[in-house]
Amino acid sequence: MPITALKNLAKKHGMSLKEAEKKWDEAKAIVSKEYDESDPKYWGTVMNITKNKMKKHSKKKKTVKESRICDFETFINESKKEGDEFVEKLIDIIKEENIEIDKLDGYNINVDGIDYHFGQETISDYYFFSDKTVYHIIIKDQNLKLKISSKNYYEIVSLYEKQEKTKQEVKKENLPDLSDLGRTAKKYNL
Repeated sequence: MPITALKNLAKKHGMSLKEAEKKWDEAKAIVSKEYDESDPKYWGTVMNITKNKMKKHSKKKKTVKESRICDFETFINESKKEGDEFVEKLIDIIKEENIEIDKLDGYNINVDGIDYHFGQETISDYYFFSDKTVYHIIIKDQNLKLKISSKNYYEIVSLYEKQEKTKQEVKKENLPDLSDLGRTAKKYNL
């Protein structure tokens, strides 16, 4: 197959050139069982099988959402247990774009169409007779729960509190001046 066509197909289906070449070789092996290379149907059939194999690959990838923060497929495959590096990127985006944080049973945000939930839980340590608070982020679409540091958790809490304070200040600014209201009411005998 011409390398340019294979590169274009690989790009279209979100795979490396090496993966695309592997699909091409698999297709050739399948078609070789039925046709000789001299047969006019050989190369067209190889191309169709290669495209079908690539489509299956790209359908699998579409189930994992894209995000500016990370490539979820790589992130999940690496089985990353700690989420601090991830959360720091998320916090930067929240600050830059002033993304609203909702408080409902924890702190919830939506970035790039992906829902995140920040929470905490208390775990009893029977060995030391104490309780330990663990902070986490849940990436809802991926069913992923990552441990994060208290620093990053309280950074989200702080951002939420700043947003709430700003909302209250805006409400106060939009209230009418009561002295003007009273004078107007008196003027019109209300």
